[in-house]
Amino acid sequence: MLITTSRNAGAMTRQFAKGLSLSLPDAEYVSRNGKSVDALVADARYSGRKRLLIAHDSDGKPAMIFCIGISESSWDYIFSAGISLQKQRDNKSGDEIPSLRLQIKSAKMKKFIKALGIGNEGDSEFILREQDSSIGFYSGKREIGPRFRILGIEYEKKP
Repeated sequence: MLITTSRNAGAMTRQFAKGLSLSLPDAEYVSRNGKSVDALVADARYSGRKRLLIAHDSDGKPAMIFCIGISESSWDYIFSAGISLQKQRDNKSGDEIPSLRLQIKSAKMKKFIKALGIGNEGDSEFILREQDSSIGFYSGKREIGPRFRILGIEYEKKP
């Protein structure tokens, strides 16, 4: 997955996107640098990524994420989700997370995680946990962040 921000995103949203890229397996953060969505899709396609995640902000804070699915010849929006950031990723946790063990209870969150293309690695020491419509990242019992609440998800309908 390639992760970036909307154009002119605030520092908090850029920090959120960078933290999310370190927390999701096989994810990479790229600076937007004024690129169009088509250019970002081309970058993702070139690096073999099947998803592009764009963090948008409102008043300088992360407010939405858009997930785009990428094939060899086209791209489509998969979903958009309103979010509320509760905690940034711990700056002391600089290591990338190679795999995640999922602790997801609700069907809504299972569908969200599946749309992101995240699989369950049962033996991973890192955990993606759902609590009260929030997603959090843990190393054992220690929360390493980021943590954000999903306010609503709209999936794109297939014609």
